Amino acid sequence: MSIGAFFGLQIGKSGVQAHQKALNVTGHNITNAQTPGYSRQMISLKANDPLNVYPQAGQVGTGVTLAEIQRIRDKYLDSALRDQYTFQGEVDVLAKQLDELQTILNEPSDSNIRSAIDELFSALEDVNNQPENTPVRVAMVEKAKSLATMINVTNKRLQDNLKSTNTAVADKVFKINSLAKSVADMNLEIAKIQNRQQNANDVMDERDRLLDELSKYVNIEVRDEIQGEMQISVGEHLLVQGNKSFDLTMATDPDLAGLQIIQSGGTSKRPSDNEEVLKAFVGADAVEQILTVTVFQMATNHKMQSRALGDIKTGTTPDSSLQSAGITTGSIFINGTQLHFSQGITFNDLRDTITQSGLGVEAFFENGKMQLRSTRSGTANQITLSPGTSNLLEVMGYNDAQEKNSFGDVIFEGKVQDAKYAIGNRTYDSSSNYIANIIPGVDIEMRKVGSANIVVDHLVDGGELKGLLKYQDGFVQEQIRALDQLSYALIREFNKIHVEGFGLDGQSQRLFWDDYSSPFSTTYDERGAASALSVSKELQNNVQVFAAAKGVFERDGEALPVSSGSGDGTNALVMAQLKFARIVENQEYGLRTRLSILNGGNGVDIGRKESTFVVSNGEKSAVVSLEGFDADSTLFDLQNKINDALTKNGIASQVALTTLADGRIRFTSNNESLTFIEGKGTTGKDLRLIPSTGATGNGSRVIESAPLSAQFRGQPKSLADYFSQVVAEIGAKAEQNLKLQTGSTVVTTQIENQRLSIMGVSMDEELTHMIQYQQGYNASARLISTVNEMLDVIINLGR
Repeated sequence: MSIGAFFGLQIGKSGVQAHQKALNVTGHNITNAQTPGYSRQMISLKANDPLNVYPQAGQVGTGVTLAEIQRIRDKYLDSALRDQYTFQGEVDVLAKQLDELQTILNEPSDSNIRSAIDELFSALEDVNNQPENTPVRVAMVEKAKSLATMINVTNKRLQDNLKSTNTAVADKVFKINSLAKSVADMNLEIAKIQNRQQNANDVMDERDRLLDELSKYVNIEVRDEIQGEMQISVGEHLLVQGNKSFDLTMATDPDLAGLQIIQSGGTSKRPSDNEEVLKAFVGADAVEQILTVTVFQMATNHKMQSRALGDIKTGTTPDSSLQSAGITTGSIFINGTQLHFSQGITFNDLRDTITQSGLGVEAFFENGKMQLRSTRSGTANQITLSPGTSNLLEVMGYNDAQEKNSFGDVIFEGKVQDAKYAIGNRTYDSSSNYIANIIPGVDIEMRKVGSANIVVDHLVDGGELKGLLKYQDGFVQEQIRALDQLSYALIREFNKIHVEGFGLDGQSQRLFWDDYSSPFSTTYDERGAASALSVSKELQNNVQVFAAAKGVFERDGEALPVSSGSGDGTNALVMAQLKFARIVENQEYGLRTRLSILNGGNGVDIGRKESTFVVSNGEKSAVVSLEGFDADSTLFDLQNKINDALTKNGIASQVALTTLADGRIRFTSNNESLTFIEGKGTTGKDLRLIPSTGATGNGSRVIESAPLSAQFRGQPKSLADYFSQVVAEIGAKAEQNLKLQTGSTVVTTQIENQRLSIMGVSMDEELTHMIQYQQGYNASARLISTVNEMLDVIINLGR
């Protein structure tokens, strides 16, 4: 074919148009140099298809055309940076929230719960030194009220912080859904543009910017599909599919104190695959895994019941006096604490005295009998009744044996047992059916015998949302639990001591703190104690009520103890010593404590013929042999063995054993003064009952051992150490997170700079391109001008 004379104009035109477009792209880059998320664009020129000219050899070029306007982007760096944004978002939120938590706890500071605890115990020491001084008593009660108020207020702030954090979680979910909707809309727009065989560069830049923002909030997995559409997942949840988005939803979970949880598709994936056997509560801080838990036995609350009142004496009712049923004035011991009463009170009064004693036992009437029920489950909380100076236990005949009616139906079951369960191949026991942190971050509530798998699989595993969830579950709720445990220990141990002591008015059997029993039946026993902690109204109204003095028996045979005197502050000192006693997270030390864990785990001399000691009233002696004891024998077994020996040897006394918070054990005789003497072995010495080992009271009705260092399961802590450790752990984790945040910021900046070096606009480079394209444009225009001149010559040849 032949080439026309105007062909050169077409070639020049293509050059002008191509370089004009190139200049436009360069201008677009320059003007968007500061636009967030903008990727520089580069024009790709290619030669037009050539013409084949026959019969001449070779081809003739036809000029230039615009092949593509492409954006410069590195998908690998995009993915790496989004992963880093996800981690950065998590540590940034945690840093902010932990700083807020330390502010709530007022740490570090001299005005916080830790200092309030110190001030209360210091005030108790002052009362010990000046028990009759009313201003000193007033100061002590005010310190107790201040501590209670500080714990109450701190707990309220934590509860408010928990709710606000949960609200922030909901806000993040809303933002995530909003971004997902925008990405889906852009997917549709991109698809339309690409269907026209064009690159949607600017729209794709905006979509990538939204993905960067989305990755800061939550972990995302991005997969490209045909026609530029995109699929985005959050864990197993499909968030975006092409031009459709699928929201994450929030729902209130009644099992989590009304907190909202995140759901996929409107349903929440339950971590336990068999909630009839156990429910699982998985925090965001738990490590992903599958846990198999087998429940062999459920924990039960111990119950005891008396003989039917009508069987004790015909016509006896709850309104009858104890005296009318033949019960004498005196005392009994419940869980090692002495309760005393007059025979003139009614059975209803006795019920109230027991229930309101703060000893973890509630009394009530059922089927014509007075029943006792431990408020906490498990053998560690088994009710122990020991004889005092009254014959009440003998008359009432309490027992925990099963009872059936005439139809063979069980109408009473008093048996107490611990829960037994296995994780994998390891078996454990627990006094409660609710186990906190069975593994870090996972609580379970056992419901019946069977097996269940707990799947720890987090839908949200990164970003600001993960940080909020970790803070909510692993810090705020744990801190609330810590305050509850601290408060419960204060209530339990103070009241146990105070109820036995005497005020300046010579009265006893009163509480220091208002008693507390958790109304929540399916959670940890201490829940709610921090909000309920309060000095008893009676003590607030009258500081003379404070039981600084201990009870003493003035002479052998006395039925009721009396105050040791207004100048005695011994009981106040015992309470002051609670500061260092390991009473928090300790459910083991009591009458059911095994002798084998005493003395740092070395135990007591038992199981041999020589394992004996002697108890004497000055006239008669009883040899107590522990030859038949083994590693499971308890302090309660010891008490019973002593009483059996006293009875067999004609000593008209029985002893009641009490465990004290500082590790001592107290033996109270209900009648005569007693003395403990070492036997053939070292049993008396090991029990610290011999005067040479630091025991006190030998030759009286109240004998106390020296402290016995028990090797407990777990890590029980003192009040002084417990809160310090909790706060220190928060500080340590905040410091660790700060280091992660600092390191993450450096990495984020490095990747951002690396990505910017590829996608960012360089002014120097764009100005160079502009000159190049300008010269190309000028040259193409010159070509057109030259061809035009040549055409003029041809046209004018015939003139």
